[in-house]
Amino acid sequence: MPTLLTFGARNVGRVLARELAREGWSTAGVARTQETIDTFVQEVPGALGILTDATSPAEVERAFAETSERFGKVDLVVNAITNGPRGGSIVDLPDDAFDSYLQTCSRRSSTSCGSARACSSRTRAAPSSR
Repeated sequence: MPTLLTFGARNVGRVLARELAREGWSTAGVARTQETIDTFVQEVPGALGILTDATSPAEVERAFAETSERFGKVDLVVNAITNGPRGGSIVDLPDDAFDSYLQTCSRRSSTSCGSARACSSRTRAAPSSR
């Protein structure tokens, strides 16, 4: 059974995990709040919820380790973190409204990719427990 690890267990990440779970996937979701984790686990059958901060390389590494320990190898990683600028209609936002969001997003993506690479190397080296 394939495994999804989504960084961002609300909105897009939760919907994707729920739909893939219906197709037989194992799913894990990462979020910064217990409320988001509780909703994720409640709405996604058999899901693993991981309370962590995706901006921390050590925490991202822990998310990969917990997911791998429970389900075996991680087959798909999705960065579904959606914490963009707030303040009304997108047309009314200032030109630089997305700057901070994009910097954070690319840092989280880079952290996730680096951890995925490291996790993938270890998974290939060790036999699968499934």
